[in-house]
Amino acid sequence: QRLENFYGNKYGNENLIIIKDSKQVDLSKLDADKAHIQITYVEPYFDNYEFRDRVTDYERNHNISRFIFSTPFTPEGSAHGELQDQYKRKTILTTANHFPYIKTRILVNDRKQIVLTPIEVAIEDIQLKVAKLDTAIKSNDPKILQMELQGSIGTTVNQGPAEVARVFLRELLEGKV
Repeated sequence: QRLENFYGNKYGNENLIIIKDSKQVDLSKLDADKAHIQITYVEPYFDNYEFRDRVTDYERNHNISRFIFSTPFTPEGSAHGELQDQYKRKTILTTANHFPYIKTRILVNDRKQIVLTPIEVAIEDIQLKVAKLDTAIKSNDPKILQMELQGSIGTTVNQGPAEVARVFLRELLEGKV
């Protein structure tokens, strides 16, 4: 909202277009007479060796120059689809300076994209669920554990482990492998 107000006052609200998703923008389709701002949620990105070295909250939130965001997609072009058609594009951005920085906007020097296949997306989802369950168990709070268990078993948005097994291990279950 602050960005929208600031740049709306600077260029005029009629000359400002805010893009609020993480899809790749086709520059040829943008109106050259208008200002465009793309806003998406990013998280700090660390390689495994960096994550081992950054043990405190301070170290994990300061002196950061790489960030990641994920964009789900299907071959047909929609964001979400069937489990066997669900891909994910992870985009890693490297900035010219480390955050936090005196300026709030920093030039992006490099952009790397990694495309996960449907089975890799499913594996990542299950690993995330296992990590959440592990954290809930270690918290010794039965309410948190109950919420995580219900979220893992009674999946309404994301399909659960049984559906992942059915979709990706069907041939093995039918004895064809």
